[in-house]
Order: sequence, then C-alpha cells, then structure tokens
Amino acid sequence: MIVAHPDDEVIGVGARLCTWRDVRLVYATNGAPRDMRDAYRVGLSSREAYATLRRAERERALRIAGVDPARVHELGFSDQETARELVDCAARVAVLLRGTRPRVVITHPYEGGHPDHDACAFAVSAAVAMLARDGVPAPTRLEMSSYHVAPNGISTGTFLPSETALTDDARLPLELRDRKRAMFACFGSQRQTLRYFDCAIEPLRIAPRYRFGTPPHDGVLFYENFDWGITGHEWRALARGAAHALGLSGQMA
Repeated sequence: MIVAHPDDEVIGVGARLCTWRDVRLVYATNGAPRDMRDAYRVGLSSREAYATLRRAERERALRIAGVDPARVHELGFSDQETARELVDCAARVAVLLRGTRPRVVITHPYEGGHPDHDACAFAVSAAVAMLARDGVPAPTRLEMSSYHVAPNGISTGTFLPSETALTDDARLPLELRDRKRAMFACFGSQRQTLRYFDCAIEPLRIAPRYRFGTPPHDGVLFYENFDWGITGHEWRALARGAAHALGLSGQMA
C-alpha cells in the first residue's frame, strides 16, 4: 500500500489489514504540514512534535491490525507538498516495487480530495508504467476510497464514476467494523476528520487509466476550498511536467 498520511490506510482498508498476511505499508509523508495550524490545534508547538504524535498514533493502530513494524516504510515528503516531488516520489515507488515484487499495489484514487492523495495516485501509476516499460512484472493497481467534493461538502466511502473501473463495495462483517473503530480511536489528532467516514464498507476497485494533466472532475476540487498550498491548475502543471520528465507523457498527461 502507498498512502499519503498516517490514518489514510485505516480510512481506506483498516478493517481488511488484519486479514492480509503479506502487506507492506509505504507513507509518502509524515502527516505534518509546514503550516503549524494542525499542530497548534492539538496543543503542540513544533512540526516535529506533531509528526511524532502522528507516527505514534499510526503505530498504535497498526498494532491492532497486526502489521509488522518492519513492513512500514516512510518516504519523508512534506505533508501537502508531495506534488512538488512527483518525479522523485514515482522513482522511489518504482524502486520499492522492483524490490518487493507485489502482485497488487493499493493507493488513493485521483479525485481532487487532497493534493497528496492525487500525488500518490500519480506516483503509483507512473511506477507501474515504468516497470512495464522495462519488461519487469508490474503489480495490478487497486484503489481504496478516500474523499472528494460533493454538493454537501464532502463525499466519503465511494469513488467518482468511472466507465472502466469495477468496484467491490461489499459490507464488512461486524467484528471487522469494530476493529476499524478501534483503529480510528488511535488517531486522536484526526478525530474531527474521521467522523466523516463510515466503518461499514471499504470499497476497492481496479484503478482506471488516468490522464493527470486534466481535472478529475468539473468544477472546484475539494482541496481548493482550503489553503493547502496548491491549486488544481498548479497540481496538473506539475503532473504534466513530471510525466514528461519520466518519459510517460503519452500515457499519463
């Protein structure tokens, strides 16, 4: 799994994590933006302290899921800034995939929910394309749901429509829902955000082929409603540049 922040893995597939024997988790960021508002909100005075808190929350949640800490890897990009490191992120994901040879890689969809989520979608798509180009067996790309804009503000637990992607949204058994709630409870710093997510389903789908140089949907993107350091127009320009640098413009831009 390639996720943007601590808690994204639980939002997407927290209940399923305990059922997978051979899972590896890769975090693009430490969940601590340079902007100190989130740190101040939970009573912390430094970005480092906030990153330490989020790592501790993640570790508690992963213990509930039975994930071996040795199978957790951090790329170390700054929260809200992964889009500015797309080439490096994609290259590092490709190295990880070459080294571990997974059959499946799970990440975020490209939906304009968070710029780091979209960056992970780009990085995984690019890494898989680079492996295939080099004749290396490439994993199947799956997506977990996260969030995107909706008429009432936010839509969770579902995907933007796709003509090609088939979604598995089977409801979870009660014991797995309870486990997911326990994992959510580990993320005290994210309580206000996590209240928008349901523990009854964890949709997965085979990732569609995205054109990252075009918007994921019409209108304002979810993250454009916030001061998260980037607009959709800027994000897409960075994606087009990264696709060109990686030799993938024809497939991804």
